[in-house]
Amino acid sequence: MTYTLDDIDKKRIRSLLDEIDDKSIKFKYFITLNYDTRVTDIAQVWEDNRHLKKLLRFHFKRPVNFLFTTEKHLDNPESYFYNSYHRHILMEGIKGVHHNKIKHILRHHHSIATDTKYRKGCDIKPIEDLNLITSYITKQIDYSSLSKNETKYIIDSKNSDIGKNHYSIYGETRDEHIYNSIRPKRIFERTDKFLQVVH
Repeated sequence: MTYTLDDIDKKRIRSLLDEIDDKSIKFKYFITLNYDTRVTDIAQVWEDNRHLKKLLRFHFKRPVNFLFTTEKHLDNPESYFYNSYHRHILMEGIKGVHHNKIKHILRHHHSIATDTKYRKGCDIKPIEDLNLITSYITKQIDYSSLSKNETKYIIDSKNSDIGKNHYSIYGETRDEHIYNSIRPKRIFERTDKFLQVVH
């Protein structure tokens, strides 16, 4: 993966990394899932994520933690899949379970594309750099070509075990989130000063 972090990336993922640390979650696998056909309905993606989470938790009989993100195919406007969704997932490790076992379960019980010479339906890799991977799967949050109504669905807050309060799911940019988070405090400070003058 040819991808590097810049300051914007670090700010975008800071709250996610803090939450991972606070909850002591040990994400071990980076999963990418492609569809056989064009999927443009975000509700279908959410339902597929719900099914995947339920499937793996049931199979391994434990509350495995996940971070689900959606990403649009935007590289090639001539592609059949252009502007449709694929999925990225961070999955917690399970002691004694190899990633090939997870891939086998997904291939037989979940809706993913078949592998071709140019495109994999299911790709599972061990996470070597959590910061880098977390940034990579959320990168489209900062794409200026996408509207706020599109970027607020990149983190699947319905099914993920972290990121439910990330600024993007409220349709805010990072700067708007910072402004809105400090604005009430500024109003309170001004009100407090006014009360002091009155009294």
